[in-house]
Amino acid sequence: MWSVEPSSTTTRSKSRNVYAEILAHNGRFDQAAQEARLARQIDPQIAFTQPDKFRAFEQSLQREQATAKSQATQATCLARHAADR
Repeated sequence: MWSVEPSSTTTRSKSRNVYAEILAHNGRFDQAAQEARLARQIDPQIAFTQPDKFRAFEQSLQREQATAKSQATQATCLARHAADR
């Protein structure tokens, strides 16, 4: 995804986190969650931001993903029900 990887661990993890926030802002929650996971893997101490804010961001991504899955399941059920008529 990156053309040039930043050199320091903190810079790399912060870059991933910023990208995750941009993706989330654009409604791309699955990709945002993936980038947030990468940020945490790179820097498990979460030195790139305030840990409580990062955890809250991760939780909001989980909620958005759950909502999207629920809506997709409902749409599938409705489509099947309509097809059965």
